[in-house]
Amino acid sequence: MSRDWRRIAAIWLVLAVLGGWIVYLEWSGKEASPPARRALFSFRESDLARVELLYKGQLVTLLRSPGGLWFQHDAAHRHAPPETTSAGTVVAETSAPHTHAEPDPALADQIARTIDFVARTLADRRIQPTLSLREYGLENPPILLLFYARAPDGSSASQPLATLAVGSTLPTGLSYYAQETGARDLAIIPLYQVNGLIKLASGIDPTPPLPKRPAAPQD
Repeated sequence: MSRDWRRIAAIWLVLAVLGGWIVYLEWSGKEASPPARRALFSFRESDLARVELLYKGQLVTLLRSPGGLWFQHDAAHRHAPPETTSAGTVVAETSAPHTHAEPDPALADQIARTIDFVARTLADRRIQPTLSLREYGLENPPILLLFYARAPDGSSASQPLATLAVGSTLPTGLSYYAQETGARDLAIIPLYQVNGLIKLASGIDPTPPLPKRPAAPQD
């Protein structure tokens, strides 16, 4: 009888040790896992009526038309032709409302997808700055994004819903230092989350080229 009791006690001891080891692995695995990537913004492309991009001193404005299509408001964008009276005279531009020709649907869709991609920006991680903002390129950021909400009538709000300052690249060359309006910490965001919009709006791709592989030695 005592031998059976010792056998049962040994089995319970093994089970207890095994259970403790499983719990340890679970918790150690959770602690070792990287923190979840956090979204920078709570809005989506459908919530916006205007996006402004300031890149190296050049301002680009993306607007949503009354019909809901995006277009870039620059010299290439066409305005609606001036109205004429029954007598054939042109209505003075100062007396006619400022209207736009309906944007190209294909380009509008490309702009919408690019804005939506930026609106879904995820921070790889967040850090508390230990140096001045100048050291992160955020004292006078080369990239500034302003997002304006879409009113119920489709018009743009007068004040930005959110602003994102984008500074220097990290030493890896794969991420930017960035900071939202009112934030004290900094976000580390991938280059591609912002560079696509810059390329679309300005035609310039700021993504650095990949390093070339060294040539294979000749025999």
